[in-house]
Amino acid sequence: MKQVKFLVSAAIVVVLLFGQQSFAAQADTKAKTEAKKEVKKEGKVKKEKAEAKGTAIKKEGKAKAETKGATAKKEVAEKKEKAEVTGASMKKEGKAKAEAKGATTKKEVSEKKDKAESAVKTTDAVDPKLHGPNGESVHTGPRGGKYYINKNGNKSYITPDSK
Repeated sequence: MKQVKFLVSAAIVVVLLFGQQSFAAQADTKAKTEAKKEVKKEGKVKKEKAEAKGTAIKKEGKAKAETKGATAKKEVAEKKEKAEVTGASMKKEGKAKAEAKGATTKKEVSEKKDKAESAVKTTDAVDPKLHGPNGESVHTGPRGGKYYINKNGNKSYITPDSK
């Protein structure tokens, strides 16, 4: 019976040892599972923080781009307005210059016309025997000088050598 008691005691010890090992293994597995869950949870938190940070940076970049775009549009509009004003003033100046030059030109033409008419309107006698270099009529002036009216309407005197 001693042997049986010993065997029973040994069996109990073996069962207890295996049970402890099994319990320890279960506890170890449970701890590992808990650790994995915790690591996953931390990973999720870090991922969410990173996504939030990325979204914030994206929003900030978009806001900066919109601000820069608005500023650029404003600058373009200002430059366009300035160019239009400059163009309008240059157009006015050009028009004024053209009108002034036109008036001057009209005046010069009028003066030349008057001069030509006054030169042609001469009461000096025409010498039918003589002609100018291009067949112009030759006139005799009040003091006896001979001349013809050139193409500019001016009197060109004939020297005695050129007759």
